[in-house]
Amino acid sequence: PEGNSPKDLPRFFGGFFAALRMTTTSTMTSTLLELRDLVIGYPGRELCTPLSARIPAGACVGIIGANGSGKTTLVKTLLGQQRPFAGTCRWPQTPAIGYVPQENELDPIFPLTVNDLLKMGLTSGLPRLAPVGPRFREAAAAVLEEMGIAELGPQLVRELSTGQRQRALLARALIAKPGVLILDE
Repeated sequence: PEGNSPKDLPRFFGGFFAALRMTTTSTMTSTLLELRDLVIGYPGRELCTPLSARIPAGACVGIIGANGSGKTTLVKTLLGQQRPFAGTCRWPQTPAIGYVPQENELDPIFPLTVNDLLKMGLTSGLPRLAPVGPRFREAAAAVLEEMGIAELGPQLVRELSTGQRQRALLARALIAKPGVLILDE
């Protein structure tokens, strides 16, 4: 079907490279993300040429580029954290999205434990102004075990090694079982 071929996604635009790996399942008929003449950047500074693409459900997309080429700006635009300079970005199905930011986006001064970090990824299922219940504790234990950091729940994020911090951030993105996972690395 239209939009399900790697050639439909430009290989190079602006300062970064887009790679699309397709799977061979029959579920790839619906569009996960549609970009129409999308230009990211800031007033007076475009970071890419217009990008139009239909990314099907089940696709794996990688954006590769030099420092400062606009990769994080693109991710923030896809997440709705930043408005596009021009064009549109549309998620037809409005999927639950798990996001792993660049490591340097965590404030090392803030006394945040790994469990606190996980709560940030499961906010829709947590009670307000009340202690967390067994649902969170079970989900947290499972995702920390899956990431190989089961013992780190009560530890401060700032005390973790770089690799442990990245695993904790990935656990935060996965705890709510998102339909889409966006990694900004």
